[in-house]
Amino acid sequence: MKETLAIFLDLLNEAVEADPQAMELLIGHRVECNNMLADHPTIQCMENTMPDGKKTYVGMLGVINGICEKITGQRVAAQYEKGSGALIGFCAYADTLPVKANEEKDRTS
Repeated sequence: MKETLAIFLDLLNEAVEADPQAMELLIGHRVECNNMLADHPTIQCMENTMPDGKKTYVGMLGVINGICEKITGQRVAAQYEKGSGALIGFCAYADTLPVKANEEKDRTS
């Protein structure tokens, strides 16, 4: 049986394949939210300081990650093309950046 996070990733990547522009707009869109949602233990929100004070925003990826984390204990990350910045898919979220082979050698020597 397929791991639950893999099912989430397959579905998200199928959606990107079907309509990359719509998914990029959906994932990139955020709306202002209240403190109760901002304080949710798994839904991710972001705070921005504006001239008129701090405002908190939530996007679809924050909600998706709230659901994923509640069910699987893991989160997903959006992947963007380096040059154009276009959404190209989703992968499992990693708390640390991958270490390149030469950096690993430097750490162990």
